Amino acid sequence: MKEILDQYLAAVNTLDFTKVSKYMHSNAFFSLSDHELANLEQIKEHHETFWSAIKNGKFWATDVNWLHTDARMLVCSYTINFSGYIDGSYTEGNEKTTDVFIKDLAGNWKLLLSQCTEKHQS
Repeated sequence: MKEILDQYLAAVNTLDFTKVSKYMHSNAFFSLSDHELANLEQIKEHHETFWSAIKNGKFWATDVNWLHTDARMLVCSYTINFSGYIDGSYTEGNEKTTDVFIKDLAGNWKLLLSQCTEKHQS
């Protein structure tokens, strides 16, 4: 369980959506605190826009709780934290997140749903 979240966040930390997309289900859906991303193109645009705004960005999870685990689905809630420089000023922030991973026919875990409910930035 922990490995898939760690692998996904390691891909996010590359700031390369090609690497992140390997963990995305083709029907992935993101529900963010202020809007929804209904397809991979929108998810890619969101990631790349944020990555271009934050320099030396780093992302990590804390308070991870596995809500459901079985052979085909993993559900976890956690706080996604980030730090970096926006407009030359050091910034930290976090969001409460719930992710649903499902196993595809090839046996790979894919992120199907990501819901972020609160965003805090300082």
